[in-house]
Amino acid sequence: MHGATVRLMKDRKVMINGKEVSLPQKIDMTGEIVPGDFDDWGIYVFKVGNNHVKIVTKCGVSLLWDGKSSAVLMVPESFAPNMEGLCGDCNQKQDDLRTKEGKVIGTTWKRDHRFIGDSYQVPDDSDSPETCRKKTNEPKDCTESELEMASSPDYCGLLDFSSELEEFKGCLIDLGLERHELYFSCLIDVCNYANDVEEAKDVACDAITDAIERCGEMNEQVHIQLAGICGENRTRTKCRDDQVLAYDTSCPSTCVTEDVEASESCTPILECHCKKGTIDENGKCVSKCGKYVDGQYIPASGGVCKMIARRYIFSTQMENW
Repeated sequence: MHGATVRLMKDRKVMINGKEVSLPQKIDMTGEIVPGDFDDWGIYVFKVGNNHVKIVTKCGVSLLWDGKSSAVLMVPESFAPNMEGLCGDCNQKQDDLRTKEGKVIGTTWKRDHRFIGDSYQVPDDSDSPETCRKKTNEPKDCTESELEMASSPDYCGLLDFSSELEEFKGCLIDLGLERHELYFSCLIDVCNYANDVEEAKDVACDAITDAIERCGEMNEQVHIQLAGICGENRTRTKCRDDQVLAYDTSCPSTCVTEDVEASESCTPILECHCKKGTIDENGKCVSKCGKYVDGQYIPASGGVCKMIARRYIFSTQMENW
């Protein structure tokens, strides 16, 4: 897009035009990276809390990625007639479960959906084609004891209406068929990690958190304590001391860039956000932002280097400017 190639990779690493970059980054209409205070940008790539990376474009397309398994693509309604691929075609028909070649897979929840993903698999452009893994391990069927474990409230049970939180039940009902898909996928994952309790809880946590995030997208303000399933040390719910776990915009303000224009893509998300009265500054929550000097951001607690008599000196503190 705009002549730039942006790759969202595992563990939320990001590459722009073949080079790994730190975030946030802006890209102009010619595909070049520009300073954070540049107004005429075409693509904006930034972190959302501790667990997501997001791309927002001036044309209204956005992509939210958790660095592991969940991607949420949003496009303006006007793009609907031109949609195709893993996310469906927006033709208001239940015919989205198709391979790239057009083969209808059906609505079974066991193994068939893997063929859809496989049909769209492409080699990473940084790899040799022969290194692209074509086959994945077949998920095994659940034994009776594994299914009993996976369906318990300690794992996937919350997605099967066993939650005592009535507001969460209401959201699950609204999710409809998607709730069933999340639940059955959770069962398969937990069964396949039944011999590793910690990993089994991790995959159950991912499934439940995905459901909660979908509730947030539907404006269902479901506040759920994930302790027990997503304990305090679980990556997706562990926040820094200067953050709070809450529903808030997925396009947060930062010191390094101006606000992203309000749009439908800035839906609420369950994430670690800066506490009230503070704002993100390169991964820290601060009460006061710095400023840009000649295209370079200088923190409020820092200073600026100036050339005087061919020597660089550390100059005035930002708070005195």
